[in-house]
Amino acid sequence: MAADTNAAQTAVLLRKSDTELKAAVDKAITEIKNDGTYQQIWDNYFGGEVTE
Repeated sequence: MAADTNAAQTAVLLRKSDTELKAAVDKAITEIKNDGTYQQIWDNYFGGEVTE
């Protein structure tokens, strides 16, 4: 059986001019990736290594 490739994708919509909000979102994502939280969430819902 093939792996599930239909995992939902999520996006955040920001105004191009809102560079402060973009920086905050980017920082938050980087922090959860660096501290392992992102991998824990991934493991809980998808299992295995995070795919880019």
